[in-house]
Amino acid sequence: MDGQTRSLESFGRRPHAPDRFPGNEQYYCFFNWSDTESIDLTVPLSARATLTDFWTEEALGVHEGACTVKQLPPRSARLIHATQ
Repeated sequence: MDGQTRSLESFGRRPHAPDRFPGNEQYYCFFNWSDTESIDLTVPLSARATLTDFWTEEALGVHEGACTVKQLPPRSARLIHATQ
């Protein structure tokens, strides 16, 4: 598994109802359940978006097509906020 990129197309992507949240926002949750390996995870983006790490507020730039989290440590998670 080391160095492989896994697709999260079937889960990890949940759009918010437009009447509950202003604008067009999505949150992408990345989980590494491994006890020993860091992994790369990729999820397709529905549109061009500005990405921010939800917890650290680190600006991740504008992305189009896909978002990849590289070398996610074992037993960790990352929550990415996307705005269009």
